[in-house]
Amino acid sequence: MRYMKKCIGLLLLIFVFGLRVQGQKLVEAIDLGIKTSADVPPAFSFLMQNSVHAYKLVYETPDTKGNMIQASGLAVIPTREGFAFPIAVYQHGTVSVKSEVPSNLSAEAAIGFIFGSNNYIVLLPDLLGFGANEEDVHPFVHKESQATAAINMVFAFKEFAAQGNAAFNDQLFVTGYSQGGHAAASLHYVLQRDYSEELPVTASVPMSGPYSISGEMVDLILREVPYNFPHYLANTFVSYNHVYELYDSSAQLFKQPYAGMVDQFIANEIELRDVGNMMRAQLISDHGATITNRVLHDSIITILNEKNDAHPLIQALKDNDVFDWTPQVPMRLFYCKGDEQIIYTNSTLADSVMNANGAADVASQNFGDNADHGDCVAPALLNGLAFFATFQALVTDVDDIEDPTGFKIYPNPARDWIQLEGINSGAAIEIFNNKGQVIKRARSEGESFKLDIQDMNSGIYWLRVMDGRKVKAKALVIE
Repeated sequence: MRYMKKCIGLLLLIFVFGLRVQGQKLVEAIDLGIKTSADVPPAFSFLMQNSVHAYKLVYETPDTKGNMIQASGLAVIPTREGFAFPIAVYQHGTVSVKSEVPSNLSAEAAIGFIFGSNNYIVLLPDLLGFGANEEDVHPFVHKESQATAAINMVFAFKEFAAQGNAAFNDQLFVTGYSQGGHAAASLHYVLQRDYSEELPVTASVPMSGPYSISGEMVDLILREVPYNFPHYLANTFVSYNHVYELYDSSAQLFKQPYAGMVDQFIANEIELRDVGNMMRAQLISDHGATITNRVLHDSIITILNEKNDAHPLIQALKDNDVFDWTPQVPMRLFYCKGDEQIIYTNSTLADSVMNANGAADVASQNFGDNADHGDCVAPALLNGLAFFATFQALVTDVDDIEDPTGFKIYPNPARDWIQLEGINSGAAIEIFNNKGQVIKRARSEGESFKLDIQDMNSGIYWLRVMDGRKVKAKALVIE
């Protein structure tokens, strides 16, 4: 191991990414067409209030060594005219197949369509190693590059917008799920650190992210219980070894035949999902269960257990923790306690540490004791969208700003009843829970309609009004 080189490498990375990268330039904007409710999962089509226009943006950004490269991402723009919209950045989750990124209209692109339809300009960076630079190594859960790739996409989008393609206001929202939760927290952190005047954050919602890489995630990996996601360990090693040059070969960290599997991944001979399948099969064959720490040499397990801050491996892990800082604007950390992939204590730890540091408005929230990583996506995203709605502002060129939904709900938050104003007699009304399930239906009896909600539990819901071919939705909070 090259200890001196690795320590110098850490300092160089702090220097490179501590500097603001100026003069970013949009390389290309590719029109991906108009997207409608047909382009999102049917359970959430009710949230597609308007169509959106999708573009693939190719732009310049630095790689982890400071070299300028091309990166890409998906930009989603509301089709409604006459408004300057807030910008929302969504950071995607772990990519198992390199082609499955937002600019290629992956499944997560639908999240951009839904947020865009609710009057946000949505930017979904592909992140490094995907999209426009797919041949490069992806710096998985690397704090600085995840943030920088997103920041420079914002600058590239503003250049695109200046050509008459969109109008935006000064609000900036940040969110993401899974790896994207870590990337969202990273982005918020770097924006606050380096761009607080130029790109101030309005609010953020990191969701189910591994914020404590060196603590909660390492402890999870080292447990003597099955963990069915050994490819996360492989992906983290490949990422940090590429960035920090920690080891001369994967065989110094991984036992055989696992090191050989990682080498195939490094050589782009197999995808990340293949590494996971191969490692799981081998662990079950060798040990009868997916005890993930068995892929590591005992010496590495000792290093991880001892957590000596002077060791370059521990330094690299700690360098990418994003739980110990002080957000100055509202942040919500959404998670599910039953998450089998990213242990929920990442969120509760971040909540407690940030508040102890004096954070302005940080809170974590559990959306299911038994909900796993997949089950948590829908409630987290729907509640994130509802949380952002409490801050969202639209700007027009007239004094009286139109309510884009065309109707009003009051009181909101509510308890026993709600009053709907501005709807037509006979309009269909539906209330959805955070899983996209209809739990109440009614039909308006006039432009002003009172609806009893005494039978509903407290929480955040979505209310949809369907009037002929027009469909509008709003968040509803029941106390």
